[in-house]
Amino acid sequence: MPKHKFQLSIDHWTEIRELPGSWPITRLKAVLDILEYDDPISDDEVIEITQMLLEDLGPRRAAEVVLEVVFGNQMSPGVRQNIADDLQEVEPWAQHATVSQQSGIFTTLVLLQRAMPRFFGEPEAVQFQLQIHTAAPEAQGWLTESVNPGLVIRLLAQGMDPEATLNRLYEDEIKGDWFPNARDILWCVSKIDADHYSIISSLHWMAPLEDRSNWAATASIDRVAR
Repeated sequence: MPKHKFQLSIDHWTEIRELPGSWPITRLKAVLDILEYDDPISDDEVIEITQMLLEDLGPRRAAEVVLEVVFGNQMSPGVRQNIADDLQEVEPWAQHATVSQQSGIFTTLVLLQRAMPRFFGEPEAVQFQLQIHTAAPEAQGWLTESVNPGLVIRLLAQGMDPEATLNRLYEDEIKGDWFPNARDILWCVSKIDADHYSIISSLHWMAPLEDRSNWAATASIDRVAR
């Protein structure tokens, strides 16, 4: 794929404690279903009752239950049992080897921390706006189309030090034209307009950009998936 030049800047850098819409009433009720709680309650009571029941279970069993709701069949009971204790570590989502599951680990921690703050640390992610400019007509077309995660990650990575975690672990993908994990690193990414993206990700990946105001980058979009 051809590469083009871009000018990048970051605005509205904010640390957040929850991904938008990650614990709606329906998902909380799924926790209650696993716990076989069927007493009639109002929607206003769901979060309080859910947290109380999880606290009664204790941290390990509560972690298994919440993981089951978040991941369903994507995570086996054995894996849930194996990582339940790890969720009490600092930033366990960042230590989780399966990148596609890191945002789910973060979401799991949100509910567990609310129910048992003595056992689980408060999760932190980052939300910011990425402003992108390019003079190349083809690259302008890339920005007006749907979000291309590979392009966004390549642009972000070039604003970081070469020794940043993202650059060290994904050197080939950043230099190349195929980045299958890009979509998993960008937990939430949406277009505000042709020049602005709203991005949510882990501080594990994005912390090197916290004090970065602007930079130049040369990058391409991902080629079509094989």
